[in-house]
Amino acid sequence: MLISKKEGQKICPDDYKVGWLMKDGTQGYWMIWGSCKDLKTALSCARDTIKQKGKRDVYLSSIPLDKHLTLEQILNLENITLSFR
Repeated sequence: MLISKKEGQKICPDDYKVGWLMKDGTQGYWMIWGSCKDLKTALSCARDTIKQKGKRDVYLSSIPLDKHLTLEQILNLENITLSFR
C-alpha cells in the first residue's frame, strides 16, 4: 500500500492518495483507490484496510508521485509497515 500526494493534482492538491503499490525489479505502478484530506486520515484509512484485508506492507512518500514509478522512486519510499503492527 502506498500513501502519497499525487503529482500534478489540480483539484484538492493537498489531499493524500491511498492505493496499492505493484512493483517488480525495474518499475512500479500505484493503483489509487482512495483520497483523504490529510495524512492523519490517510493513515487511519490504511489501518482500517489492513484490519479488513490482512497484513500489508505500507509505504509513504514525502514527495508527490505519479501512478507510474521508477525504481529510484520506489527505493526512496519510506517503509512504515512496522507502525501498523
